[in-house]
Amino acid sequence: LDVFLLFTFLNIISNSRYQVCNMQADQSWVEPGTENNPDQPFSGANADCRVEYDLWGEGGNLNSDITNNTERNIYVYLPECFVITNGYSNDYYRDEEVQEGAKRVRNPKVVCIPPHTTKSLQCKYAINNGLFADCNFDMFPKKQSAPVKFHETNSPLVVENLIAYSYTPDCKELIRWNHKFWLESITNYSKRALSKKYEYEDCLHKDSFGEYVSGTWTFRTKISPRVFYNTYEKENTHLWRLKVKNTDKDKSFTVKK
Repeated sequence: LDVFLLFTFLNIISNSRYQVCNMQADQSWVEPGTENNPDQPFSGANADCRVEYDLWGEGGNLNSDITNNTERNIYVYLPECFVITNGYSNDYYRDEEVQEGAKRVRNPKVVCIPPHTTKSLQCKYAINNGLFADCNFDMFPKKQSAPVKFHETNSPLVVENLIAYSYTPDCKELIRWNHKFWLESITNYSKRALSKKYEYEDCLHKDSFGEYVSGTWTFRTKISPRVFYNTYEKENTHLWRLKVKNTDKDKSFTVKK
């Protein structure tokens, strides 16, 4: 059999092409009735709180809005919160100092969410900054490629966001909540297919005729809060497939008697 080795190299420096990654969420935590609505962020709820994700952005993000639905504080314990990508774990918490204004402070371990309020839990890890590429994919369509689809069992990207919280500030008794996502499909777009131009007027400046100064603004269309994208150019994307043949497989040997 032929052995194929696939190498990809991506240097993201412009937005001339978009690869849009459509994510699906494990149905065990998604709110019933919302799982098939691509216009809505992924959201789920348990007995204590509600969580919502808007994945849209370059590389994708796992920032989550957590709403405390109880009558007491909820304490998110960051040293026990993790992002797991294809089995590799990354810590939310880093025991280090950061600059805040004129002074340096140590990263907090605990995020307190008061009753009936919402806080955004910031995740510093992108979902995926790389390009999914193959010699059989339409990487440079004029407008839009046919989607390449995956099942949960063969998806090349599985991401889990593990959140741990407690009812007490010491966080000795933790409740763990696992939110799992997987890549369902990828679609490649041209720059024009995902961009719209709008004319605008600068209301603070006028030209010599007394009219507002006008111009055009290019806007990147947001497809859905359940997808993210990466940008690439043909000139800076290299895709090689090395074909290695087993030269011995067709040989026959004759033994003289």
